[in-house]
Amino acid sequence: ARLLVGRDRRREVTGAGPRAAVVAGTHLAGRAATDLATLTAAPAATLSIAGGEVPTDRAADLTALLAGEDELTDFATILADPALITARERASILQLLGNGWRAQPAQAAAALEAHRTQTQETLEAVAVVPPSDITLAATSAPLTFSVRNDLPWPVSLRLIATPNDPRLVVQNTTEVEAGPEQNTRVQVPVEARVGSGESTLSLQLRSPAMVAIGDTVPVHVTVRAEWESVGLIVMATLVGAMIVIGIVRTVRKMRRRKEDSGG
Repeated sequence: ARLLVGRDRRREVTGAGPRAAVVAGTHLAGRAATDLATLTAAPAATLSIAGGEVPTDRAADLTALLAGEDELTDFATILADPALITARERASILQLLGNGWRAQPAQAAAALEAHRTQTQETLEAVAVVPPSDITLAATSAPLTFSVRNDLPWPVSLRLIATPNDPRLVVQNTTEVEAGPEQNTRVQVPVEARVGSGESTLSLQLRSPAMVAIGDTVPVHVTVRAEWESVGLIVMATLVGAMIVIGIVRTVRKMRRRKEDSGG
């Protein structure tokens, strides 16, 4: 009969031990090594599971681990190669499910807590940096925001900007290519429909698959578009005054020359 042998996943086991076990197993007297495809192609046999107690804590741990894996799978759509996150997460889950932990409940609990912390840190590694209040002193101008990426890989995102009232016309979607372990500046064109007022923008990052990344960040915007008109008037007045002063000085110089030539 064919025999499938599995080994437990223990964190402290190095690569040399499993390799030696495989080599020894493939050279057993009277045994011939085969592959998994040959094993699964054999006729199926009916089995029944004997009674036993189901460890409810282990089932709860598995449910929590799979829920975290689902979140990371959605989150990983910001990467060109999602397996950079998903493959490592699956390997980590398989290690945490090893029966070797059953004899070490305290260490198992610590390992699960560390895994939960790591999962949360990964999910929070990409976010909009909360900006300070913004004053818009023109009828149209780009607003600059910052996207933080603490991951060691570049990510592709979409920044969705939504105003809470029609006073502002905003470019709804802005593509963002954020480099690894750095903050990336993003400019969002904005146009004011009123000369003065208070408004709020909601910023939300999404992956190319439109998965929400991080929390929605509100931005308070004070519109002072009339300042642009006031500034133009002031500038025009200054320019006009300078022109008048220049003309007056020119006329005076011409008069002095005439007086000097006449004298």
